Amino acid sequence: MKMIVLRGGESTASPSRPFDACRGAPSRSHGTLALTPDGEHWALLNISPPVAHQLDTDRRLRAQSGLADGDVRAIVLTDAQLDHGAGLLNMRDGAAIDLYATPAVFEDLTNTLQVLPVLQHYCPVHWRVIPVAGEADTARFHVDGMPALEFTAVAATAAAPRHSPRHGCPMMGDSVAMAVRQRDTGARLFCAPSPQPLSAAEVDWMRDADVVVINAEALGDTEADSAAWMEQLAAMPARRKLLLQPLHRQPPAGGLKRAQRQAESQGIEWAYDGMEITL
Repeated sequence: MKMIVLRGGESTASPSRPFDACRGAPSRSHGTLALTPDGEHWALLNISPPVAHQLDTDRRLRAQSGLADGDVRAIVLTDAQLDHGAGLLNMRDGAAIDLYATPAVFEDLTNTLQVLPVLQHYCPVHWRVIPVAGEADTARFHVDGMPALEFTAVAATAAAPRHSPRHGCPMMGDSVAMAVRQRDTGARLFCAPSPQPLSAAEVDWMRDADVVVINAEALGDTEADSAAWMEQLAAMPARRKLLLQPLHRQPPAGGLKRAQRQAESQGIEWAYDGMEITL
């Protein structure tokens, strides 16, 4: 399994420039993870507008067969946050979309943001429901065309987005973390949409992962909170621990450089646009 971090970075980079040449490129994107078991079929974990644009314009991505021009585009959403789902509208001019989401996320994207009613006028959208709802706090599923990868959605404690009518009154499935396992090798990836508070189930899945990716936007309101959370992440046995952070926001704990030093001293990396990891 290979993972590529997409942040909506430079779209005019020369094909010969390495991906990490875009470190620090301005972006409002939390980041999208592109996953493949074979280098041909891809699933995108969330999709922001800058990343959707990057898929259309970044010549560097043409080296990744099927990533930007697949016959069917598979997108798995962890929630209905603007930075995670609004990029769907930018995907309207292309192949059909297989969209994997919980009932709560489909409800928000249909009735509140109304992304899906608009999108379906432009391209086919196949709804693939992830059944985390009611009393079901986990759901195992497969993405069509990718039988080698087993996905497990785990209910997260992150709040519903501000535009949701359930903001302040969350329901099961508003937000999920995602665990992905490659069936033949057993390699495991865990991605959480928000670092705190993590549920006991999320922590258990995180302990089993080889690579952990966390959205670092809300590491903590104070330096002490941030340090405590970093310490918890550092204690995890994963061989790679990555933080995603919207580049237009300064992380807590004294600014970007200070937070970077704190993370790096504990073996935690800041994910950058184009970062590739093979599990």
